[in-house]
Amino acid sequence: MRFGPPRIPFPEDSADPTRCKEVKDEYIAALKLLPSAPREWEAATWIFVAIGDVHLRMHNFDKAFKCFFNAVQCPQGLGNPYIDLRLGQMYYEEEQFDKAADELARAYMGAGMDNQPLSDLI
Repeated sequence: MRFGPPRIPFPEDSADPTRCKEVKDEYIAALKLLPSAPREWEAATWIFVAIGDVHLRMHNFDKAFKCFFNAVQCPQGLGNPYIDLRLGQMYYEEEQFDKAADELARAYMGAGMDNQPLSDLI
């Protein structure tokens, strides 16, 4: 069972901020293709996560947090260990250690010992 978004490889030049912006713009264009009320579609979950991952790579932690928070509100988002992991990381970056611990514990518990190892989620 896979908890995270489909692995979309970043090109080798993805460390280049311009390339990250291009990738983010492509994800935003995909989000706009969804019918009205995109939060009702599971695809929105993974698009928000993908945009959040790009923001995380660019160290835009506030924007990344908003994306992961939006993903939780979409189908299959609540209780998803990958999203919990990312939210925990965002809280940690903001030095909100109690909230970070809660989210990281949810990620650990959600992945479970019988499922995909948490280390495979990142």
